[in-house]
Amino acid sequence: MVFPGGSDLNVPITAGFLFVAYLATAIGILFPLGFLGGLVRAEKWRLLGPLQAELNQLADGIPAMSKDEHEYFIRLQTYYQTLRDTKDSFLSVSSVARIGGALLLSTVTVILTAVVQEYLERFI
Repeated sequence: MVFPGGSDLNVPITAGFLFVAYLATAIGILFPLGFLGGLVRAEKWRLLGPLQAELNQLADGIPAMSKDEHEYFIRLQTYYQTLRDTKDSFLSVSSVARIGGALLLSTVTVILTAVVQEYLERFI
């Protein structure tokens, strides 16, 4: 033990460590992933604009297209749909749940340790 039993510094120092763990997670994992997701989303929509304009322009002449032009149109349309349907967020529910679970586990560990220590001091 770092501090004698019943020390008034145990709780604030432990709470400080937990706060630092939560802060480090937010600053080191959640904020960068959210920021990257915003960049990917912006770039995705920047790319989709010209593609949509080209598809609209080509769609007017579909009946008069040659086989090569029609194949190009289909490839361009497939590319557009693939790009549009691509996820633009790195913060999925499962990743947030894993991060939250790790933080919850550390919090429960600290609380459980304090409860067991209090029990041992009172009854043993």
